[in-house]
Amino acid sequence: MFSPHLPQTDAYADDLALILCASTRKNLELSVNSALNLLCEKLSSLNLRVASGKTLAVVFRGTQNKKKQKRGLATLKRPPIFKIHNETIRTVDSVKYLGVIIDNRFNWTAHIDFLRSKMLNLIKNFISVSGPNWGVGASLLKHWYLSVIQPSILYFSIQRLALLKISKSYRTCPTNALNVFLGIPPLHVVAKGLYVKFQIWKLRKNGFDFIDINNLDNYIEINNIDFKYKILDFPSTVVNFYFEVYTDGSGIDGNIGASVCVFKNNNCINVFQFKLSKFNSVFQAELAAINFAAGWAVDNNVRVNIFTDSLSSIEALKKSNSKSKYLNEIKNNMFNAIGSVGLSWVKAHAGIPGNELADQYAKDAAVNGNFLPMPAPY
Repeated sequence: MFSPHLPQTDAYADDLALILCASTRKNLELSVNSALNLLCEKLSSLNLRVASGKTLAVVFRGTQNKKKQKRGLATLKRPPIFKIHNETIRTVDSVKYLGVIIDNRFNWTAHIDFLRSKMLNLIKNFISVSGPNWGVGASLLKHWYLSVIQPSILYFSIQRLALLKISKSYRTCPTNALNVFLGIPPLHVVAKGLYVKFQIWKLRKNGFDFIDINNLDNYIEINNIDFKYKILDFPSTVVNFYFEVYTDGSGIDGNIGASVCVFKNNNCINVFQFKLSKFNSVFQAELAAINFAAGWAVDNNVRVNIFTDSLSSIEALKKSNSKSKYLNEIKNNMFNAIGSVGLSWVKAHAGIPGNELADQYAKDAAVNGNFLPMPAPY
């Protein structure tokens, strides 16, 4: 409902909020009572009436004076008087509106206490249907939590109680471990996700860096992968090699980079640096660096030994049941390097000159490297 003579109002079903500001208590009384009179006249023309007995007012005082805030003097000594049809509206310290308890100090203590009490009562129901070795299974409890409790609350300590009941773990188990074990994100992550979804839906903001669906890694059928490409098992080193190559991937300040350092007789003779998109992972950067080093060896018809501190990349190349299209494309490329390339793991930050240099160049590449496009991890 909108009128050019009234302050902007929002209507949700049968709930209506009227928000007004004034510099003094007297001005606030005049502004609110005048707006209420206009509102009642407009509603009366629609054969509607405001129930003064069900109307509540909350007065918020400005927070410019921090000293008064600390002494608890953020509220007025005498609340203003507001009237509808000559009936005084009750002024309260807090009011529940659309499921949120708003208090006159904006410290949200009343709302948090209300949610805590409500959720503790819900979680008590877990005890009656499940025990350490009996009762409802974890999948049903998890569904209950996600559909009933999580949408109603975003309060960290309450989530821990629910996670312990669902997993039937010891009380000393870390909360982060429970989040990972059950696949339930921490509440602050859920809250941020809901906020972003709201911004997209309601405000239509353009401040989010979304990934093109066409630039997303996807899964492929295992049966469609040629058997010779499924497992790549490079030797740790090859004899009669021409160069030693150190590779590394790094993430710094949200940027991702990869580097390839070519050594001859313990001297670095060439460096390749690549910058990836922010949505790429360090694991992808490590694989990209290894893939480039192997391709460089094939293109130059030389034998090289590649050293990486990413053991997970080596294991991924040996894995036979990977469905990642990106990883399988790398395996297809590196298949041509078998016999020309040795691949081995070195410990990170252990004082190995080649690895330390590759690490420095990877960090620099995250900002200054040549852009290397690749799909976002699924």
